[in-house]
Amino acid sequence: MRLPWALSETLETQETFHLIVDAAQDIIPRAEKTVIHLLDETGKILYPEAVSGVNQSRIPELAMHPGEGIAGSVIKDGKAINVRDVQSDTRYIAKDAEDLVQSLLVVPVQVADRILGSISVQSSGKNAFTQDDMRSLTILGLQAGLAIEKARQHESIQLRFLESQTLAIISQALTETLELDELLQLI
Repeated sequence: MRLPWALSETLETQETFHLIVDAAQDIIPRAEKTVIHLLDETGKILYPEAVSGVNQSRIPELAMHPGEGIAGSVIKDGKAINVRDVQSDTRYIAKDAEDLVQSLLVVPVQVADRILGSISVQSSGKNAFTQDDMRSLTILGLQAGLAIEKARQHESIQLRFLESQTLAIISQALTETLELDELLQLI
């Protein structure tokens, strides 16, 4: 079992996303499919970063805008939504005719008051998710937000370190040679 606290064991963003969907599958027993959507850097598109129980080729189809669909509503309002029967909810967007989803639970992924995305769990049974499931997934959404921020900060630090290393190499080369061709090749 991959418990939510395992999210703190990695600093790689892609691995973090997969740990989040795996943890959601583990803590919500009736979850058959899980998707984590994150807002892109513009804040205009919710893009699926990782899925579980969903055909990987369908990932691009799962993108949406804030306010669109149930996940988009969670992003817009910042509140969890438990849909007991998606057929009776006008916000639900079926992606294909073979969509067997009946129940859907979506919670925000956030850090403090800043919403980064959402975690959705789906079931082919009606009334699949309880209030306890919603509380558990909400806690995971908060933990996921912290883990994602930590992984993003780590990647940013790594990038800055790589840039400073490159600049140091270039600076050293500048002091060691005045040959333009050699310097340009090094750069």
